[in-house]
Amino acid sequence: MNDIAWIKNEFSSIDLNDSRLDKRLLKVSSNLINNPSESIQTAIGSWSDTKAAYRLFDNEKLNEQAILNVHQEKTLERLTKSNDIVHLAIQDTTKLNYTHHPKKQGLGKLHKSSNYTNPLMGCLLHSTLLVNNNGLPLGLLDQKIYKHTETIKKSKQTPITKKESYRWIESLQNTNKLTKDKNVITICDRESDIFEFFVEAQRLNAKILLRASYNRILFNSKHHEHENLWPYMQKQDVIISNVLNLPARHNKPARKAILDIRFAPVVIKPPQRAPKAKIEKLPDVNLYAVYIIEPNPPENTEQLEWMLLTNMEITNDKDALQIANWYRVRWQIENFHRVLKSGCKVEDCRLETYERLKKIITLKSIIAFRLLWLTHINRNDPEESCDKVLTKPEWQALYCKINKTNKLPNKPPTVKNAISMIAKLGGFLGRKNDGHPGMTYIWRGWSKLREITELWAILNHE
Repeated sequence: MNDIAWIKNEFSSIDLNDSRLDKRLLKVSSNLINNPSESIQTAIGSWSDTKAAYRLFDNEKLNEQAILNVHQEKTLERLTKSNDIVHLAIQDTTKLNYTHHPKKQGLGKLHKSSNYTNPLMGCLLHSTLLVNNNGLPLGLLDQKIYKHTETIKKSKQTPITKKESYRWIESLQNTNKLTKDKNVITICDRESDIFEFFVEAQRLNAKILLRASYNRILFNSKHHEHENLWPYMQKQDVIISNVLNLPARHNKPARKAILDIRFAPVVIKPPQRAPKAKIEKLPDVNLYAVYIIEPNPPENTEQLEWMLLTNMEITNDKDALQIANWYRVRWQIENFHRVLKSGCKVEDCRLETYERLKKIITLKSIIAFRLLWLTHINRNDPEESCDKVLTKPEWQALYCKINKTNKLPNKPPTVKNAISMIAKLGGFLGRKNDGHPGMTYIWRGWSKLREITELWAILNHE
């Protein structure tokens, strides 16, 4: 299914109570997915269609939740069709910076401090991305676009429901509501280390896995005493040592890390809460901790250390290793945000109000998911025929361009070969030791493929 067909299928249930608006949304979405890194005007082409697109984003009948709802439906369809036993719902927050567009109205500060004379302006995006056990994206389950509230002087007096951090709990609630009958694990980073998050997961009977941030107080039932999380876990026996291949990132080369893994059940005591901040009495929470540390990191290298907390039972080294492997998949949400910013250029959008901006952010988020999926389908189903992701004119134009020939093969290339060729259009060299092409090469090549296909269709009268 090519991207335009995919967009029509993805938005097939859209209903804005105006058939003209429905058609306009499909047309704008098709233009944007064909040119994900371009501005609205460049992606759409004619000035009359561009003005119609601007009117679409200005229309009150269209809002970001309507766009997200139809995508959620398709995400759940993909979840239902998936053969995987376990799926992961990964939450994270990113900042969208629009300081370089000073005419935009309604933006907020990207930091809470009031000390800056020229603050960065923009909004924040909290997304929950659903992936399968191998990291293949299935879609967004939840998304919230928001601005920082004014700094609360007495934040310790504020109930959790009034704090920005409540977004982690809300997304957990929404995920649980949508996937209640499925085996879905919510995975988060350290910012979600909120005691009420554990309590809510316990109430919903929802599976969670997160990286700890606080050295929380534990209750040791064996000795009837209190101690803290890190010292307690450091005293546990190493149950397994494992080699982890760390990919190159942040200008650091790829390397192998030898990790010691410990695990233990823990009982976390509730933190002190001011009377005004209490909604209800907080109970003790029973969790399992998995402590992963690199005991002997190379010189001048940051030591790798994860303290993971989960409400899933861990009884042996196999279970602990599985927890570590699931947490590693959390990087997919960062890849998603990278595609959204670098591949879809969401921070370059020139819509002038915050309300319009939220709509294009949601739409480009869905397009970013599609680009991320294309990156990983290469690893999930490499030997499938590429007509699973490309139309006939697309793979034919691609094949002839890369191989510098006008002779077509008897059957379409595999997904692996097609994605490799797309990446080569984007600058990927494809040498023996280069491994899988990265996202940047693929989305660059994807944009160039559109131009090649258009020329191919003209020359071949298709």
